[in-house]
Amino acid sequence: MTRVLRLTLAYDGTDFRGWADQRDPAIRTIEATLCDHLERVLRERPRLSVAGRTDAGVHSRGQVVSFTTSSGTRPDRIQKALNAALAPEIVVTEASWAPAGFDARLSATGREYRYVIDTAPVPDAFTSRFVWHRRAALHVPSMRTAASPLAGEHDFRSFCRHPGAGRSTIRKIDRLTIARDGHLVVVRLRANAFCHQMVRSIVGTLVRVGEGRLDPREVVRILAAGDRATTPNIAPARGLTLERVIYGRR
Repeated sequence: MTRVLRLTLAYDGTDFRGWADQRDPAIRTIEATLCDHLERVLRERPRLSVAGRTDAGVHSRGQVVSFTTSSGTRPDRIQKALNAALAPEIVVTEASWAPAGFDARLSATGREYRYVIDTAPVPDAFTSRFVWHRRAALHVPSMRTAASPLAGEHDFRSFCRHPGAGRSTIRKIDRLTIARDGHLVVVRLRANAFCHQMVRSIVGTLVRVGEGRLDPREVVRILAAGDRATTPNIAPARGLTLERVIYGRR
C-alpha cells in the first residue's frame, strides 16, 4: 500500500543552485539533497512534487513537498532523520500523512513571498544572507503607488523570464504590500502562482521607483508592454523567501 507524505520545509538557499535536481552530482540543489537522504531513510527514491520551484539563492520558511511512498516509516521518524542529517541548512518543520490525491503543487491555491531590503549604512553580518543590502534611501509611498496597478489578474510577461511556448504568464496577485520597519523595507506578495523571476522583477522595478529613477506611472506602461526588455532591474535572489503555501480557500 502506498500513502502520500507531506513535508513542510524551511531552508537557507544561499549555497544551493535552486530547488530543481540538475541530474549532476556536482550541482547542489535542494531537491537532490532531500531525495538523497529520503532514499536512505525510506529505502526507495521518491518522486517529489513541490509547491514552489525556488531559484538559486532563494530561501523558504514554508515550502511544501509531497510524494507517494510504500514505506511504513512514521512521519515523525522521517522528520527526525532528515533534520539530523540536514539541519540547520534544510529543516523539516512538519511531517504528516496527507489525504489520498494530495499534491503539493497541484493542490495549492496560493503562494506567499516576502522580499526584504536593508537600507542601513552598513550590512548586518547576521542577516546579510537573507536581505538585499543597499544603503540608498527608498521612498515607500511612491513604491506603493507604483505597486497598486499590479494587484489583480494580469499578464505579467514583462516581469517574467520567458516561460516557453504555450505557457501562460497570466497570474492573479491577491495582495501586494510594502512596509517600512526601521531600516528595512519589506515587500510581501501573495498570488495563485508566480512566473519564473516574477517577484524579483517586480521588486527590482519598485526599487527603481523608490530611488526616484522611475516614475510610478511607468509601471502601468511596463505591465501593458508585455515585453521583458522593459523591466529595468531584477532584485538579487538572497532577499527573497517563500513564506507559506496556501491550500483550500484563500
